Amino acid sequence: MRRLLLALTAALALATPALAQRFADAPLELARPADAVAQVEREVRSQKTGMGRPISAFDHQQIHDLWQALADDDALRLRLLNALATLNFGSVDPIDDEDAFWEDQARLLVDSGAPPLTVLAALKRLVGVDEQMGAALSPRFAAARRLDEAWFEPNTIVMRAFTRADRLAVKETDRLALVTLRADLLERLGRPAEALALIDKALLRVEVSSQSFADADSALLNLRAGRAFSLWQLGRFDDAITEDRAIVKAARPGQRYDGWADNMLVGHLAGRGQAQAALKALDYFLYRPNGNLGDWVVARSVCVNVQLGRLTAARRDLKDLKGQALPARTYALLCLDDLDAAAASYRARLADADAAPWAILALSARARPKVVGSWDAVLLDRQAEVAARADVQAALVAAGGARRSPLVPSGGENW
Repeated sequence: MRRLLLALTAALALATPALAQRFADAPLELARPADAVAQVEREVRSQKTGMGRPISAFDHQQIHDLWQALADDDALRLRLLNALATLNFGSVDPIDDEDAFWEDQARLLVDSGAPPLTVLAALKRLVGVDEQMGAALSPRFAAARRLDEAWFEPNTIVMRAFTRADRLAVKETDRLALVTLRADLLERLGRPAEALALIDKALLRVEVSSQSFADADSALLNLRAGRAFSLWQLGRFDDAITEDRAIVKAARPGQRYDGWADNMLVGHLAGRGQAQAALKALDYFLYRPNGNLGDWVVARSVCVNVQLGRLTAARRDLKDLKGQALPARTYALLCLDDLDAAAASYRARLADADAAPWAILALSARARPKVVGSWDAVLLDRQAEVAARADVQAALVAAGGARRSPLVPSGGENW
C-alpha cells in the first residue's frame, strides 16, 4: 500500500520571518528532556488562564526532536503528547499531518489504562487514511472503537478525507500535494479513471508553466507515482511501467534518494510477471552502495527468482527476511507457494499488536481492481487459500475477526 511522503520543504519556505522569530523566542531544553516537557506543560496551564502563547512559540522541529528523544520514556512521552493535544499542535504545512504523534498517544493511553473515551479522542485526531484504517483494524483500540463504530467505517474515513481536502483547497489553491491526495482517495474508491484525469490535468498545467504550483519541485514525483498507480489499477500495465521508468530516471539524481522509485518499478514488473526485466531492475540495489536494501526489495527478489525457476536463489534471499511478522516475508512465502509457512507468518502478524491491522485487512474480503497483474492474480488466489485455513481463521478471530472493506488497496495489494 502506498505511503507517499509529502515533502515539507515548500511549506517551510513559506514561513514568514515573524513566525520564524516566534520559533526562536522559546527554545526547548532538549538537553534536559524532562525540563522541556515541563516547559510545554507550563504553556498548557498558561493558556487555561489566558496568558499562554500559541504552540507555534516552540520550534516545530524541536518538538519532534524532543518526542524522539523520549523514545524510551513512555511516561514523559505521554505527558508531552497530552500537552500537545491540549495545545492543538499541528503541522507547519496544513496539508501535512502529525498522525505519528496521535497514533503514539493513543497507544500510550491504552497501555496506561486510560478510559476508552480518552483513547477515542486521540484516534479522532488522525487525518491520514492509512492511519485511520490502521486504527479501525487494530485490536488494541477495540474498546475505543465501540464508542463510535460509524467513525471507523472505511467509506466514512475516505469521505472524511475528501472533506478535509476540499477545505484545504479553499486556501491551498496551488498545491500539487492536494492533487495527489485527491487522486489517492479516488483510487481507493475504485475510480482510477477519474484519478488519472485529475492528475493529467495538473501535469498539463505544470507543462504549460512550472510556476503553476508552489510545490512543483517537491511534489511532482509523488504525483507521477500516483499516475503510475492509476494506470496500473486501470489495467494499463505497460503504460504504468513506462511511467515508472520515467520516474526512476527523474528520482535517482536526488540527493536523498533511497530507491523508492526503483522498488515501485520492480514491484510492477514482478506483478506483471516480467521476471527478466524485474531482475535487471533489481540490479540498482545490488550495485549502488547506498541503495535501500529494505525488506520489500529482498521479497521482490524472492518473487522474481521464483518466476525464473531459480528456487535456490529464492530460498537464499528468504533467509534475509528474518522477522516472522514481516509483511514482506508473507509476500515472499506466497511467491514460493509455501502456504504452511505463509500461514505461520500471518498468525505471527495477527498476534503482534503493531502488525495485526494490515494482516487483518489482508485476510479479509476487500474490493479488487477490475484487472490485476498476472502474477498478482496467482498470489491473491494463494492468499485466499491461506485465509480459509482453520488455524488462520482462529488467529483472525482472536485478533477481532475479519473486517470486510469496500475500498480498493491504493498502490498495490495488501499481503
